[in-house]
Amino acid sequence: MNILPRINFCGVLTVLCSEIRHCVKRQNVREHAIKTSLEMKKIIFIGGIHGVGKGTLCRNVCNDLNLHHLSASDVLKWEDISQKENKLVDDFAFTQNRLITNLQQIVKEKERYVLDGHYCLLNTDNIPEKIDFDTFRTLNPFAFIIVVDDVQEIKKRLENRDKREYDYNLLLKFQELELEYSKELAEQLNKPHLTLKSEETNNLKTFLYNENFTRY
Repeated sequence: MNILPRINFCGVLTVLCSEIRHCVKRQNVREHAIKTSLEMKKIIFIGGIHGVGKGTLCRNVCNDLNLHHLSASDVLKWEDISQKENKLVDDFAFTQNRLITNLQQIVKEKERYVLDGHYCLLNTDNIPEKIDFDTFRTLNPFAFIIVVDDVQEIKKRLENRDKREYDYNLLLKFQELELEYSKELAEQLNKPHLTLKSEETNNLKTFLYNENFTRY
């Protein structure tokens, strides 16, 4: 007589329920990511190294066009996660997750924002490092803009502001990597890209008008 193997129905049911829960959780994560991405289209991202003048440029343009200016450092509450004097980042993933989470709480419907921040940051070895691609994919900005300047002028500006010496070669490498990565992001995410200097306020305003980025 053939004896059929015993089937542990409770065990099978437990496994099936677990798989269903995981599938639902994965679907919720995907839906949340899509929703977040779509909501972030109201943001223009303007990057550039420390001391390049992007903050001044953003404030001038936002005042003229009635846009909201956000600084990534303020959104992150930078003083809570890094030493102000060295601007080194220990945990890139934590920092960028915090940025996205805080932006979700700040950004409002039918408003337009200009977010100034960085495409790269200095790691704990004082080496410029690209911010993870997924951060920008989730942020999904309307356009990528990079502010550049003569590195020697940036160096003087930083030294006058912070009363300490800066490494010219480090600043040069930092700016080159930011410029390269900003173009790479724009190409991969199919977004408009603009390179300009901090005094070129009218060029930025013209760009935003031409791209129809205006407040509702």
